[in-house]
Amino acid sequence: MFASKFSAFVFIGMSLGIPAANAGETSFTLCGSQCGDAKFYVGYNRTNSAKLDRAISSSPTQQYKIYPHVADLQKSDLFPNINEQKIDLENGTFATSLHRLDRIKVGFMRKSELMNITAKSAAETVASVHMVWGDTLKISSGSIRRGTPVKLQIQRTVGGFGAPVTDFARYKLQSQTFVNGRFLPDLDYTLEKKPGVGEVDKKVGNDKLTTFIIAEVGDTIKFESLLMVDDGVVASSTPQMLNGADSVEYNIKVLTHGVDLKSESGTFPN
Repeated sequence: MFASKFSAFVFIGMSLGIPAANAGETSFTLCGSQCGDAKFYVGYNRTNSAKLDRAISSSPTQQYKIYPHVADLQKSDLFPNINEQKIDLENGTFATSLHRLDRIKVGFMRKSELMNITAKSAAETVASVHMVWGDTLKISSGSIRRGTPVKLQIQRTVGGFGAPVTDFARYKLQSQTFVNGRFLPDLDYTLEKKPGVGEVDKKVGNDKLTTFIIAEVGDTIKFESLLMVDDGVVASSTPQMLNGADSVEYNIKVLTHGVDLKSESGTFPN
């Protein structure tokens, strides 16, 4: 996230098997019944608030907004991508939190924020978001018999930046991946920092990595991604600002010659 440095690609040596044969009957995990019979989807929920003394400006707590059969929410008129919460006492004391959902599409998600506090008393900005997408991948071949094992390559990149990162910023990012309802721990990534002097980034996983899953010709695979981010700034004796962004991107392709990979959203292979 904000203070992280990109590492080199990490190649996971062990390939992961997946539920096969009747995998097409598997439902999406992250959107549940809201997906209906959709073959792909995007969605999100979020909150955003600013607090200054006893005054609070906050957006309503949202349930997941799931958009079945949508591959890129940015192209939809239903996408309220900017939310601003602001408290200004008109005496030079204020707290603002501008929260943006920049892109939610199959294969890529990005959010950003701009938070400012100028206050001598208790003040805080807090924003959180969960962004999700799911796609259906089909593996076929005109020359290789059904049931033959094939290898899929998954590349996952988590990106982020921010300026400045103050001692009084707080944030937590987590990226998760699911295949046919099964969580893939090798693709899990977490970055966290608590507010306070001396607190530093604590990272679990790699922000850039490549791993593999073993499937079969004829398989239908439900692939899903979740990006969770919570961030904010607390007051101190000096003005505080947090201006940052976070993203996660996936690339998926089949490595077996003579085998085709097709996603229902049209995103993969990419």
